Amino acid sequence: METAAFLIDVFLPNVAKGPIIRRPKAVALAERLGLDDRAVRRVKKLAGKYRAGPLLLRLPFREQAVILQSGHLHYALINSPEPFSPASSEKKAALSHFEPRNVLISQGPERTVRRALQEQVLDTHSPVHRLASSPIPVIRQEAAQLLADLDPKGTAENSELVWDDFIESWYRVVRRTVFGDSARDDHELTDMIARLRQHGNWSFLKAPDRKLRARFLQRVQNRMDGAEPGSLAHAMVNLPSRQDAPAEQIPQWLFAFDPAGMATFRTLALLSTHSEQYGRAQTEIREETTGREQLPYLRACVLESLRLCPPRR
Repeated sequence: METAAFLIDVFLPNVAKGPIIRRPKAVALAERLGLDDRAVRRVKKLAGKYRAGPLLLRLPFREQAVILQSGHLHYALINSPEPFSPASSEKKAALSHFEPRNVLISQGPERTVRRALQEQVLDTHSPVHRLASSPIPVIRQEAAQLLADLDPKGTAENSELVWDDFIESWYRVVRRTVFGDSARDDHELTDMIARLRQHGNWSFLKAPDRKLRARFLQRVQNRMDGAEPGSLAHAMVNLPSRQDAPAEQIPQWLFAFDPAGMATFRTLALLSTHSEQYGRAQTEIREETTGREQLPYLRACVLESLRLCPPRR
């Protein structure tokens, strides 16, 4: 009965909202019906009852781990991919729409090689990425352009920043960070992955659009071939070690920048309504001396926004 309640209150609403890319109408309906609050109450109830974990749901074809405590998360990650595999059947079907050989849905030796590739490029074990200084000028340029577009004359102090304007600027930063400046205006690239992610929402219920996927992955490969120094793609293609399916690791980065944009936008929204915290963040930015690579208070603000408004809720 508890498994059924979890599926109804937590799993099905998240599937309906879109596990790979959010469906705005479904998210709005869930908000009106209070489904997020209902899901939180269900998880709290389970967490109060089952202190040991991860909690395993008994499903018809497999056991599904549910993380209820921070300790459960660390335990599952340490014991991944065996016995806690991230490559569930529905995730493999969903991600295969746009990255069929990505590390998240790989197994065995292939996963080992692809995992090592990702960790080298992304500096997994470093608190600050070795290329952290490269995107900072890009961010400054795009932020300045965004503000200029909002207020061309520079006269209004209270210009309104809406999501559509923000996300367009955000993805210019993303494309330049991943591939270099030449990819700044390659809207078609990010439009293609958005369409493929929409297909991915249906997982195995929808056949992959193989032609669109092939065009997208070829576009990624072309961008990799012309990647500029300081970009993540350039770091990947210049690794001395053998690489396995490198082009199919990059879509996950583009995918992951989406919730990062949500978190950034929500952090800005929170700071705009909390003057004390806004002032403290501004002071930290003005007084820091590390090239804006170390901003602990602003980082804490982002983490607090994630606690209050998880991007995947």
